Amino acid sequence: MEKFLKTYFKGDYVIWVIYILLVMFSVVVQFSAASPLIAEDNDMKEFIKHIVFLIVGFIGLIVVYSLPRKYIKYVAFGLFAFAFILQIVVVMGDNIRRIELLGINIQPSELIKFALIIISAYLIDRFQNSDYLQKNFKWFCATVWGALLIITPTNASMGILIFVPIVLMMMIGSIPRKKIGFFVGITLLVAAILFGSAYSITEERYEHYRDLREKRKEQIKDESNNESNKATIVELVVIALDKTRVHTWKERITKFLFNDSMNDGQSVKSRCAIFDGQKPAGPGNSIWRNSIEQVYSDYIFSIIVEEYGISGALLVFFLFAWLLWRAGVLVKKCETVYSAIVIVGVVTIIVFQALIHISVCAATLPATGQPLPLIAKGGTSILVISAFFGLLLRTSREFEDVDKKKIEQETEGQPEKDIFKNEISDEISDEISDEISDEISDEISNEISNEISEIKIEEISDEIIEIFQDDEVAKTTEIEI
Repeated sequence: MEKFLKTYFKGDYVIWVIYILLVMFSVVVQFSAASPLIAEDNDMKEFIKHIVFLIVGFIGLIVVYSLPRKYIKYVAFGLFAFAFILQIVVVMGDNIRRIELLGINIQPSELIKFALIIISAYLIDRFQNSDYLQKNFKWFCATVWGALLIITPTNASMGILIFVPIVLMMMIGSIPRKKIGFFVGITLLVAAILFGSAYSITEERYEHYRDLREKRKEQIKDESNNESNKATIVELVVIALDKTRVHTWKERITKFLFNDSMNDGQSVKSRCAIFDGQKPAGPGNSIWRNSIEQVYSDYIFSIIVEEYGISGALLVFFLFAWLLWRAGVLVKKCETVYSAIVIVGVVTIIVFQALIHISVCAATLPATGQPLPLIAKGGTSILVISAFFGLLLRTSREFEDVDKKKIEQETEGQPEKDIFKNEISDEISDEISDEISDEISDEISNEISNEISEIKIEEISDEIIEIFQDDEVAKTTEIEI
């Protein structure tokens, strides 16, 4: 498997495995949650649509994976401007999150999330130059604040999901603490003021503002009244308040803090599905899927636990924990600040979104509407998460390119013949050295043997002389006798 992935799919093979497993598990879960054997035609259409988005997401992964770094930067800036305009249209329109473009529902905040991570990584990398940091840090803050200001009022969880990874990227990028403190402090202060002001508005006053806005719409229809086309400051405030979801947040937070579960049917049903997971119902046998709204997206984890039990929950935890661990391994291999920042930002968004989804299903957080990455249904979300995986694989592929360049640099300027000659010369030198060592060892052994033989000859000659002397003495004694 590893050899196959390294041959045909460049980049970190572990990231490839995690992506493939998430996609496969997504197909199985959506198939069983829809229960096509007994489902209506609409459910089957939604399942087929989910498969199509997974395929398109894979194509997007390949596109991002294949683009050079400088082109990814240009695409990110262009996409950010395009999505920012779409988000303004969404805010001013009837739908608070999506816009239909060419027959497809698009969530611009998802596109902003993808583009903003790349832009932030690019700027933080440039901020390693202190002069550039001092001159352009304000533009970085303005870009992020502008995105948060246009997204958060209609989708607070998305704003938080963007804000947290960017702060971590700034820390990894060694941005001075004073700069990080300024960025975080101003963001939290403005958020507290805006949310506090909107939260303090009573429901009665809010309904009154709504009535004023409806009257304003009726006046605009009267084209003969030119003065009616001039919007007052109060009416603009009414429109802005009507586009926020402050009262939705207020209701959800209140129910969560005071455990008003009787008025929060979604949360109760989700917890019931998880509780029933103690005895898994099996694929396609979920009971709660027919009563939980947004079961295929916002509460898909509850159905996973109900149908697959603790094993299904552990598999989900394992895949995202594995992704987080692998990101740590890849960051250690990074040779540039940009690569490390991109990996941290991308993986933080994916894992953080998964934790938010699981926490909502387990009723440890108020409802947010964040889908489980790649597993839950969601067109724009699937495309963006797939593109994030493409960015991870593109960054990890740079490690392989660096290793190849090092090898090429070592052999650079040497023709193949020279390399072959060097190899042959190395072999010849090895043989010659072996022969020389053998000759040297033979000479040394001969010298040692000669020395030993000389020593032995001397000893033998001494013995012979002694014996000869003894014989002479014996002869003399005989003569004397």
